[in-house]
Amino acid sequence: MVKPQQSRRRRAERRARQKAVRQGRRDSLVIFTERDCLLRVLDSIERTLPAGSQRTQEVRMLEAMIYARTLELDRLNPSYDEKITAALRIDTPAAALDRMAREAPAADLMLLRLISQHPNTAPETLRRLARHPSALLRENIARHPHTDAETLARLAQERSVILWSLIARHPNTPAELRQKLEKRLGSEEESRAPAAAH
Repeated sequence: MVKPQQSRRRRAERRARQKAVRQGRRDSLVIFTERDCLLRVLDSIERTLPAGSQRTQEVRMLEAMIYARTLELDRLNPSYDEKITAALRIDTPAAALDRMAREAPAADLMLLRLISQHPNTAPETLRRLARHPSALLRENIARHPHTDAETLARLAQERSVILWSLIARHPNTPAELRQKLEKRLGSEEESRAPAAAH
C-alpha cells in the first residue's frame, strides 16, 4: 500500500527532530514531554515505594532531572512555565498570545502549538504561524476557526492531503478553492486505489 504524502512529511519531521536531538538541539515538545514523564514517575514512586534510603535516593535523582529539564525549557524561552500557563488559560487575550508567538523561538513547538489551538488567537497571528516549518503546527492553523481565506489559500499550495482535507472543510475557505481541493482529494484517492490493489 502506498503511504500518503503527509506520512512522508511526518516521517521526515520526526527524522529531523531525532537528528536535532543527536546534535544536542531539542525542541520544547521533546523537553516538555520528558519532564512530564519524569513528573509522573516521581509521583508513582512517592505513592508506591515505602519510605527509606532507596526511595529518597530515587526521588532526589528524579527531582534533579526534572529541574534540569525546567532549566532547559527556560533557556529555550525564558519564563517558560508562565507562558505555557497563559497559553492554556481560556481568558488569555489575543494580544498576549500574539506577543508570546512573536517572542517564541521556532524550537518552542509546545508553546506555538498551544497558541495555534487557542480560541482567542487572532487571524494575523495564525497567518504568521502558518510559515512555521512544523507540519503539525500548520495543520492546527488549518483547523482554527479564525484562520482567514488568504492563509488557507497559502496552506493549500502545500502537497499535503491532510491540509487539503482540513482546508476543504474549513468555513472560511472560498468556494472556488474548496472545489479545487475536493477535486485534488478525489484524484489522490483514485491514484492510490490502483496502487493499493497490487
